[in-house]
Amino acid sequence: TLGLGAVSLDIFGGKQANRNSTNGVDLNPINIAGFTVDNTLGANAKFKLGDKGAVNVAYLILAADTPSIVNGQSVSRANVFGADATFGLGKINLMGGYSQSDLRLNDKSDDTAWYAGAGFAVGKLDIMAQYREIGSGYVAPGDWGRLGIWRNPNNLKGFKADAKIALGEKLTVKGGYEANKGKDTVAGSPFNSDSETNGF
Repeated sequence: TLGLGAVSLDIFGGKQANRNSTNGVDLNPINIAGFTVDNTLGANAKFKLGDKGAVNVAYLILAADTPSIVNGQSVSRANVFGADATFGLGKINLMGGYSQSDLRLNDKSDDTAWYAGAGFAVGKLDIMAQYREIGSGYVAPGDWGRLGIWRNPNNLKGFKADAKIALGEKLTVKGGYEANKGKDTVAGSPFNSDSETNGF
């Protein structure tokens, strides 16, 4: 970590390959979009927007020693980059983010994800609302939610809202609603342009 005035910069990297048990089984492999990540390199920069906001920018390279077939193409590397920001306006907290993933070997396949939302607090009540779109080819490490047993869903667009209220020192009630539609009709995707889900 390097501090440059108002900017904080983290640079990191590692090798995940050949972490095997005594009988040759890979221990805790990292799989992204169907290929195993053997090497990582990334950077993350954070800086403030006055005293009311902050911006976070990141770039991550995920590389495989051996190419794999993903969506019909040979892939040995995924580059993921993006930014998110928050800004406070009185009791309202604005938030948004954009990210893109590129799968690479000789060809290139990329897709994007973005979201925008706002949250505010009134007394003991907190409310947050968000709209998001995630492309069918978007892949990245992390956790951006789940639909049923589908973790980190893509090829969707939709709205979600969450609320919580403290009814006492030891009791808080939480609730949420989410509505999603399929973004595109893509072979192999659980969603298509006619798909819809609602949950609460």
